[in-house]
Amino acid sequence: MILFSNSVYVEIPIQTVGDDRDLLREQIRRLRFHDGGTSMYSALLTTLNTLCARDQGFETWLVCLTDGCSDNVKFNEFRAELGHTPSNLHLVTIGINLHANYEQHLRAMCEKYNLVGGYESKGFFVRSDGTTGGMNDAFEVVKSKIPVSQTFDRDGKL
Repeated sequence: MILFSNSVYVEIPIQTVGDDRDLLREQIRRLRFHDGGTSMYSALLTTLNTLCARDQGFETWLVCLTDGCSDNVKFNEFRAELGHTPSNLHLVTIGINLHANYEQHLRAMCEKYNLVGGYESKGFFVRSDGTTGGMNDAFEVVKSKIPVSQTFDRDGKL
């Protein structure tokens, strides 16, 4: 789990959860959110670099929750890196209380800006109004589109 404000914070490193979901839940409960600006592209670039450094013989899904606002620091690097990621890495963006001006841009990100030829990205965009019900609906859409073998059942605790 990578949080971002005016800086990027790798709060919970990428890991295989396995049967120890309680440990992951405890790590999430202890998270403290940071105040400040918005460096979404820096956070996404950090995540892409981390994911691409791992052996990726399977579908990988990067889910970003955002209101769409961000500084442009690292945007060009992120865009270039996203265009060179493997075809089995997909970006999902949940736009929360999103201003209409940002939606097309976020959709294009999920399609990897059409920079990678030879395959169609499975990434997608979901809009949410930010309410509890809206967020649950958005995560249900995400859950329904990510292959079952890549998900775990939500038990209401996470």
